[in-house]
Amino acid sequence: MCVVSSAGVGPRVKIIQLDEVLSLPVLLRSYFICRAIMFLIHVYEDASPKTLLALNRIISNLF
Repeated sequence: MCVVSSAGVGPRVKIIQLDEVLSLPVLLRSYFICRAIMFLIHVYEDASPKTLLALNRIISNLF
């Protein structure tokens, strides 16, 4: 892949490797997977104390 830059005296062409172009989506995908995991952990941590508090409100007469 070539990028043409018109800065300076004449146009410059910089060759970008295909690996560099494809690495950005891979890094973004891993970032979003980590974000989703952190969100889900937060949801589960938030739900477990609420469940315990709800169970503490239940009154049971066993005897």
